[in-house]
Amino acid sequence: MAYENIRLDIQDGQAILKIERPKALNALNAATLGELEAALREVSKDERLRILIITGAGEKAFVAGADISEMATMTTAQARQFLGTGYFTWWKRSASRRSRRSMDMPWEAGASSRSAAI
Repeated sequence: MAYENIRLDIQDGQAILKIERPKALNALNAATLGELEAALREVSKDERLRILIITGAGEKAFVAGADISEMATMTTAQARQFLGTGYFTWWKRSASRRSRRSMDMPWEAGASSRSAAI
């Protein structure tokens, strides 16, 4: 699958998922969250993978958090939907649980300051 805001490289039993929004400090907007979810679904089906490394482009930040500039243009209903189905839901499923069972992935989890190994 082609992505605009992330890059997914898979080879030799490892996947490297890079968030590619360095000008926005890799802030998570709705499009990026959708791509992240699609990429995580893609790698979760690949039984050959043993590690997933999530990292961010640029030198300043791994991920700044939710894209506040995008949220500023949302109505209250849109913001609630974004928070309910976007950033916080994705983060809860993928990063804060950090276990094989929570994401149905066949590998161990770990993290570092610049990237997360799942």
